[in-house]
Formats: sequence, structure tokens, C-alpha cells
Amino acid sequence: MTALDRHRRYGDDWRAPYHEAIRANVRDDSVIMDIGSGRSPSVPYDLRPRSGSYIGLDLSEGELRSAGAGAYDRYVVSDITHRVPELVGQVDMAVSWQVLEHVQPMRLALANIHEYLRPGGWLVASFSGRWSAFAVLNRLLPHRVAKAVMQGLLHRDPETVFPAPYDQCTSSAMQPLLALWGSALVIPRYRGASYFKFLRPAQLAYLWFEDAIERGHHADLATHYLVVAQKDKARDVDVSTTATGRLGTTGEPGGSR
Repeated sequence: MTALDRHRRYGDDWRAPYHEAIRANVRDDSVIMDIGSGRSPSVPYDLRPRSGSYIGLDLSEGELRSAGAGAYDRYVVSDITHRVPELVGQVDMAVSWQVLEHVQPMRLALANIHEYLRPGGWLVASFSGRWSAFAVLNRLLPHRVAKAVMQGLLHRDPETVFPAPYDQCTSSAMQPLLALWGSALVIPRYRGASYFKFLRPAQLAYLWFEDAIERGHHADLATHYLVVAQKDKARDVDVSTTATGRLGTTGEPGGSR
């Protein structure tokens, strides 16, 4: 048994709070938009609406198609920072698992998501923090070096390692970006020790540091954040001056363009 196995933060199902936030707010007829999950949809089948629909949005059509038949009811090929007019007011819940740290500018991404949601719609998103140890190293190292390190030390598939600017990925930076929403929680999470599993002394030292920043409520140093935000039910805020871009392409998985 390792130090991580015995630690209270590392024994729990890491995705459980994300899934619980979805379960608590989804309806049977909801339209869910999964942002950036590509070949790995982030919402399990048992959490998806029975009479609604599940849309995949990703930069890569190839990634969306690689998810396989039936993974999405339909998909949209676009950058989340590019406004897609046909999505405006069509979504009940936007979800994103470990994607928003790769997005820049975050301001435009959140503005577009806000427009896509119907009044009362939800955003549930998990993403990495800007000042986590791994995020700092990721920004300091050239991307090709970062990919090699992740592959060599952590046995990560290099095809799953993408550049990440971590734009606005702190608690204090996210709060004003969510000010126009009806309600918003930015929940700090602390779980980065797996990045040091290649060297036990470094992992133990990091765990001590991580425990200290959690006890001290240093939310801007969190390794990850879970955002659960609801668009105001009573009014629709015009963000057209900040969310501009081009039309994305849409299609059915496996269908013709």
C-alpha cells in the first residue's frame, strides 16, 4: 500500500463530485453539451437524459468520430472560444472534464457557454489549476519536452498531452468571470501527488505541501477546480460584445458532411 492509498483525498473516486453535480441538475429531457471530450465522453450513459440529447463539441472531428457510434447523439466541430450561433439558447447543461485549462481566452469560452445555455441552465466543469506544480512545469517546459516527460515518467500516451495556458485557472480569477451567472461555486480540489509517483521522497514532500495549502485554504494554489454554475433563470445577459467568432460545423457521428 502506498502513501496515496492511505491518504483521505486519494482514496475517493476522483470523478464522483463531477458526476454528482451532473446527476443533481440533469432532467430526463435535458440537452447536454460535452465540451472537448472528443473520443472520451465525460458523462456515463446512466447519467444521460433518457429523452433529451447529448452533444459533443470538440476542435477535432476525428476525435469525436473516434468515440464510436452512439457515443454522442450529434456533434459540433468548433473551438469553444468561437461562437456557434445555432447553439445559442439550445443547451440545458454544459459539461467539461479537464479541458478548460487548454482554452484561451477563458473569458470568451465562458461567455459562449453562457449564451448556449437556456435560462436556468447549468455548467459543470472540472479543470486544472494554474499554480499547481504540474501546471507550472507544463508552462515552463517546451511542449515537446513536456510530452516526453509525461510519457517517460508517468507512462502517459503522448497523444493525450496537449498544450495548456491555464488562462484564468485560479479561484480568484474565475469568480469575476462568473459574476453574470445566477449562481456559481468554484470548489478548490487538491490532488496532484500522482505526478510525483516516479520518486517516492518527492511524492511524500509534495503531499506535505499539498496538505498545508489545503489546511491554509489557499484556494489559488489548488491543483484542480470544480465549477458548478447556473445561468440566471429570470434574465438573459447579452454577451455578444465579448463572444465573437465563426460558425462551427455539425454532424451526426459516422454520418456524411
